[in-house]
Amino acid sequence: MFPKKHYKLLHRTPNFELNKDDFVASSLLPDFEFQCLKTGEKFFVEAKFREGVLNYEDKIEWCNPSQPKRYQKINRQQKVFVILGLGTKASKPDELILFPMSAGNFCGLYNSFLHKYSFPYLDKPVFSTFLWNLR
Repeated sequence: MFPKKHYKLLHRTPNFELNKDDFVASSLLPDFEFQCLKTGEKFFVEAKFREGVLNYEDKIEWCNPSQPKRYQKINRQQKVFVILGLGTKASKPDELILFPMSAGNFCGLYNSFLHKYSFPYLDKPVFSTFLWNLR
C-alpha cells in the first residue's frame, strides 16, 4: 500500500521474536513510519487484522485499551493512520479500513465507522492526497 516509489520506510516495529528476549522501546510506536517522497511529510501507520467478526455490541475491537491513548499522543506531533484488514486471511484481506487516528479514539469500531473509512482499492497504493484528506 505504501510503495517505495512514493514513500520511504523510516521505521518498522520489531517483531515478537526480537522483543520477547530484549524489549525494544520503539515497539511502543505504531508499526511503520513513512516519509512521503512527494511532500516530505512523515507519518505513522498502525496495521491490524481482524477476522471481521463483530462482538456482542456489534463492534470490531481493533486494538487493546492502551493503544488509542498512546497513538493519540503521538498523533499530536506526527500524523498516525490505522489500516485494519478484515477477512479470513491476513495476507489477503477481503476489506481494508483506513482511518486517521484523530477519528479513532476507541478500541471498538461500529459498522458505520468501518463503512465511512472503507478503502475500496485492494492491492492498490495509497496516495498522499488521499491520506491528507482523511478526517
